[in-house]
Amino acid sequence: MSDRNFTTIETTGPNAAAARRAVIKAIKAEPVDEYGYNCCGGSWFDEDDDYFDHNSGKGAVIIAGQVSHDFPEVTFKLNVSGGFADNLQGTVIIKDGKVADGRSGFVSYGDPQQPLCEKCFPNAFKPEDLLTIDKNVPEGQVTCHQCGTVYRYTNCGAKRKWGSELVDTLGWFALYEIPRAAAMTLAEKIRWHFRLYSRPLRNFIRSAKDTWKEWQWERQRRQRKLKSDNDISMADVLRPGSN
Repeated sequence: MSDRNFTTIETTGPNAAAARRAVIKAIKAEPVDEYGYNCCGGSWFDEDDDYFDHNSGKGAVIIAGQVSHDFPEVTFKLNVSGGFADNLQGTVIIKDGKVADGRSGFVSYGDPQQPLCEKCFPNAFKPEDLLTIDKNVPEGQVTCHQCGTVYRYTNCGAKRKWGSELVDTLGWFALYEIPRAAAMTLAEKIRWHFRLYSRPLRNFIRSAKDTWKEWQWERQRRQRKLKSDNDISMADVLRPGSN
């Protein structure tokens, strides 16, 4: 497993395009380490038009939730994908800070969704760990008695084939809120804009360093090969009949 996740961002509603640009701009303005990744281990890639990380799109979800307060009529839809069993995957819906989080290990494994609190049971679980839901209603809510997380579920009324079985199709979303980001001081605003607009330069410098390292490695490899070709072996010294 590579544990790589790719998060795309879609927006609908008034000023949807501006809202999407605002989220991407906020992601790009985050402080990053020497490799270009923020505190959640992610980064936005213009060439792929997505957010890449090893953490189920965590940074993108948090920033989209904060930005959504500035666009209360816009619905943000984040689709987190990845390879087989790579972290949590699924759809996250955000509107005005209110989150319906559909990321799940069941999605990443391609298994039927179960009414399970994966915060409390991130790995193995027993049937008795499943939360009790009413399968006779189209939609409902249930609270995890251990951590208090509220889940919204939808009984889609359809069956899907899973192996040799037909299983229920269940929609499963954790409900919570992401508060608005704290107001920035003047100094923080200056640093924020500097990080944003210096990003292309930082990317260029990082790329130049990588190219320089590759050139050095290739130069050393050729020197080693040249030295190896010029070395005289014992077979060259001990000719047949020299004894």
